Amino acid sequence: MFGYSSLSVVVFVTVLCHTKAIENEPIYSKFEYDKRMLETIVRMEAKMDQWDKERITFEENVLAVLEHRREEMQKKFLNQNKIQNELNDLREKVYNRTLGLNHVPGRNPAVAFSAYTNVSSSYSDGQIVIFPNVLLNEGHGYNKTTGYFTAPVTGVYQFTAHTCNYFNKAIIVEIVHNGKVIAVTTNWDNYRHTCSSVSALAMVAAGDSVSIICAHGDSHMVANHHRWPSFNGVLLNRRMACYYSLEAIIVFLTVLCYSTASEPDIETQCSKFKYDKQMLETMVRMEAKMNQWDKEKENFEENMLSVMEHRKVEMKREFAKQNAQIGQMFDDYEKIREKLNDKTAQLEKLADNFTKTPRVAFNAYTRSSRNYDNGQTFVFPDVLLNEGGGYDKITGMFTAPVAGLYYFSVHICHEKAKYVVAAIVHGDTTIAVTSEYENTGYSCSSVMAPVKISVGERVYLKCTHNTALVGDSNNRWPSFTGFLFTI
Repeated sequence: MFGYSSLSVVVFVTVLCHTKAIENEPIYSKFEYDKRMLETIVRMEAKMDQWDKERITFEENVLAVLEHRREEMQKKFLNQNKIQNELNDLREKVYNRTLGLNHVPGRNPAVAFSAYTNVSSSYSDGQIVIFPNVLLNEGHGYNKTTGYFTAPVTGVYQFTAHTCNYFNKAIIVEIVHNGKVIAVTTNWDNYRHTCSSVSALAMVAAGDSVSIICAHGDSHMVANHHRWPSFNGVLLNRRMACYYSLEAIIVFLTVLCYSTASEPDIETQCSKFKYDKQMLETMVRMEAKMNQWDKEKENFEENMLSVMEHRKVEMKREFAKQNAQIGQMFDDYEKIREKLNDKTAQLEKLADNFTKTPRVAFNAYTRSSRNYDNGQTFVFPDVLLNEGGGYDKITGMFTAPVAGLYYFSVHICHEKAKYVVAAIVHGDTTIAVTSEYENTGYSCSSVMAPVKISVGERVYLKCTHNTALVGDSNNRWPSFTGFLFTI
């Protein structure tokens, strides 16, 4: 705070009795001396009164400006704090809605793919096995050119590789996630072409890749009308997280002013002439000092006004920046509110669908052997599970009670020295094929495939070559299973 301390001028007139006359004192009019000293004191008093008024006015103006700036800053901070609190509340609501979406039973993003090849090939060690024929690619994660599946979202996935070998040749493949092997299978038969499958569960992050890689040099894989080597995968459970943050803005304004003053020393005891002379000289010095202070005050006021003007420009720039940030905060506020409304609508839709949609899954098998002709439908009369009532044990047909993404699996066993060949068929479209043969004994094979089905469409297991299907109570249970994993 700027200020000048009031200077009190006290004139002591001391008459020393019995003062001796001093020789060689200059002749000086007593009236003239007193007149000059009085005029000087009057001017000093007037100047000091003027300074006191100016000081009070200046202090009031500075205080008013600072108070106005303080009120403006306080309003800005209050608005920012209010918006910040609302944004934090919205973020928490969006996060809770997101958690709710993640934990709705049976709800997952539609991520599933199924691809196969109908061309026989030989593979070298480390070579990627490419399946160029795509039957399903929900989520667009599978690349039929490179053979890689790239996860669009983070979650638990199931992957299945189905391979068939040349007779007297082996095929050895691995399911590889980001360079790490998560499953390996080998298939070999000395006399005929046979098929086998391997599956693996893995936690896959968004952007991770999964592929089928040949694990042994000179591997041979056969593909034809009766055998479809395939690669498929489905998202079983998704993982998510949300995160949001904003910076707080703090503006400091400090104006400090200091002033100092000094007072001259005055001798208290001297001769009358010297006393008056020193008094006059002191007054003259004080007047000169006051004039100097007057100039310094003017310079200070000019500098202060310059500083205040510069600060005013800075404050305008700072306010413009804060207004832009507040505008951005309002934009974020609206976006988050829209996102919250969207998540709420999704939750309401999912809750409505979930309460109306039955769970769909079936598991059927047979314990008896039977011969099938080309084109016949395999029938599995023993039903362990039939949620939703979609499977018919008389016809062997599954009819979808609701639309969605389904996952089907078939396990078949053959009689020695006889082929068993089967295809999973959706409507009139084949979605997976496998075969099995063993010259001297009995063996089994499996194949799986995801598929998108509308209400009322059928899926069944079709014989594509005259086949002897073997089943018994103890060692072999040929089976047909399927389930709805997302709508």
